[in-house]
Amino acid sequence: MLPEGPISPDAQDLVDYNKEGQVIIVVHANSRNDFSCMKKGELSRVRNLNPRTGKPRRLEGGSLMHRLLEVYYQLSMWTDYAFDFKIDEAVRYGRYCIVAEQMNNLDQSEAEFIIQRFKEYCEFYINDTWRPYMIEQPFAKTMYEDKDYHIIGESQLDYAGIDTAPNGGIPGIFVADHKTEEKATNPDILQDQGYMYAWWSEQPYVVSNRIGLQEKKKDPFHREILPYTKEKVQDWLEEIVSWAINTDSQIKAGYFPRNFSMCHVYGLCIFANICMAQPGDRDRIINRDFVSGLDRTHFGG
Repeated sequence: MLPEGPISPDAQDLVDYNKEGQVIIVVHANSRNDFSCMKKGELSRVRNLNPRTGKPRRLEGGSLMHRLLEVYYQLSMWTDYAFDFKIDEAVRYGRYCIVAEQMNNLDQSEAEFIIQRFKEYCEFYINDTWRPYMIEQPFAKTMYEDKDYHIIGESQLDYAGIDTAPNGGIPGIFVADHKTEEKATNPDILQDQGYMYAWWSEQPYVVSNRIGLQEKKKDPFHREILPYTKEKVQDWLEEIVSWAINTDSQIKAGYFPRNFSMCHVYGLCIFANICMAQPGDRDRIINRDFVSGLDRTHFGG
């Protein structure tokens, strides 16, 4: 069984120190990506800067697909609604989210293509043996605690379910990670997201549920089972706890060097114009192009 749940207070409610003086560190599944460059980590997670133009287009596309899947699977979990009704309700909610979440970098044709691909996904898996158990469920769980530190892992589960296939399928309750992709890739087991899911759920595998967004791709839907043994998860846990403590020390020391090898890993970094500017001009660019978001006390989210 999965851990009982929910799961955690909202991350904004966490503070840096508890009443006994412990340092509380909340590690998100994306934390190490954010701090792969310490300057990026400072700007995004310490100064909490967000672009005035909103999320990059590819992230908005992924968000829209997640909203569509969220409603579709929630309706599948609650009762036996008709297939077309679930599709219509999901699309209605997705169109609402485009406006409500200000997905301004996703033009109308791109949004309509994602909605159409979602419909194709549902048709492709219309006889799916998966039965949803948890959808878009936030969670938090203690990774490590001593007299000095309390380190908490936090993320949001895309999907947990049961495979009802009569001839086997995936045994027990499994967790799945929805991945939209604009180019064909192989599933990557070396990601904190997968390890975070396996660690929290205490399940030996995570399903990568990949949805291709390439217009001419003939086979855009793939599901791969990624194995996570207890030994590998424990190794990851010890490593990320050490990383969290070291990163906290660097933050407290105000040490935020730039890592130029990361500037183009996921497309051009949103903070690239700041780093390329003259040192004396960087505050002007920050004030012009960014706004300060929520006051966060953890490494991701």
